[in-house]
Amino acid sequence: MTDQAPFPFNLYDEEIYLIPKKVDSSKPEAPTTNEPHPPYANPAKATIIVDEQPSASNQELLLKILAAIDITEGEYTLEVGNSSTPGAEEGSLLLVFSTQNSEELYKLTKADKLITIYADTLMELENDVKKKKRLWECLKALKG
Repeated sequence: MTDQAPFPFNLYDEEIYLIPKKVDSSKPEAPTTNEPHPPYANPAKATIIVDEQPSASNQELLLKILAAIDITEGEYTLEVGNSSTPGAEEGSLLLVFSTQNSEELYKLTKADKLITIYADTLMELENDVKKKKRLWECLKALKG
């Protein structure tokens, strides 16, 4: 036999080094996006006007509509009554769910940095899929 050490000791001819994993202790940066902000991006994002106080199911529909355009509860004001005197601020969105202004339904209009959308009442939208689709098309145009 040769003058080498017994079996377990001759497996490696070179030294083995353990390399520790690099641990990054800095906080990860928040991802940044270059997406433009919606034209209605301000503290009071939207004013919602309805003919009458919404029922529970109408309120649920309204929240779904607003969620589709990234407006959450607390980011809008709800006004019940006449749509001819809106309290919307410049640079915000005005959504009017009313039987009035039928010639303007489902049209996105911009005037003095105020974006306005007229739609049928929440009750009518809740029961009519075609009207919901028309509103959705208008909201998609809003999101760009």
